[in-house]
Amino acid sequence: RGCDTANARVRFTSSGSRLPVQMNPKSYDGTCMSRILIIGATGTVGREVVSQLTASDAQVRALVRNPDAARLPPHVESMRGDLNVPETLDGCLDGVDTVFLVWTAPPAAVAPCLERIAKHARRIVFLSAPLKTSHPFFQQPNPSRALAEQIERLIETSGLEWTFLRPRMLAANALRWWGPQIRAGAVVRWPYLLAPTAGSRARHRRNRGPRAV
Repeated sequence: RGCDTANARVRFTSSGSRLPVQMNPKSYDGTCMSRILIIGATGTVGREVVSQLTASDAQVRALVRNPDAARLPPHVESMRGDLNVPETLDGCLDGVDTVFLVWTAPPAAVAPCLERIAKHARRIVFLSAPLKTSHPFFQQPNPSRALAEQIERLIETSGLEWTFLRPRMLAANALRWWGPQIRAGAVVRWPYLLAPTAGSRARHRRNRGPRAV
């Protein structure tokens, strides 16, 4: 964990989850990173990445708005920063090799934040969107999709080594999307039907962590 190779443009995991993982073809020697910055460490996926990285020999730093309220493991270095204020990233990025990015800010902040990341880090792992999933449900135009496409384009031209994680549906989203419907006694059928959407069945957030680290 904390090490990887980038020998292929597109790699599918062997665990059966079929999570698309796209990497740039730049050479990466597979050595362990000395310090990894997690942006989005207090979120659903970010906490899993932090948890699994701290179980390895990686040095983990988290960019958070409020370190006192972050509730991260004590051996994680929590530093105050905010994607909405790009200049706050500079101190958090000092000495960092790799960045795991969950984007949680307006589109206007993308370019200045990525410029700062590119000045300090050599590799970025971005939790993107299912841009390459062919089913029409995932190809509908929407602001979130457009933002993910914008971020990927800027990362590709940044000079960084990069990995894009493009999960389909996260099981945790069911709490918001279908929780009230299920509690009311209704049945949710679509994500598990034996139909073209079957490959889009919801995944537990814990399965995203190993793909990232």
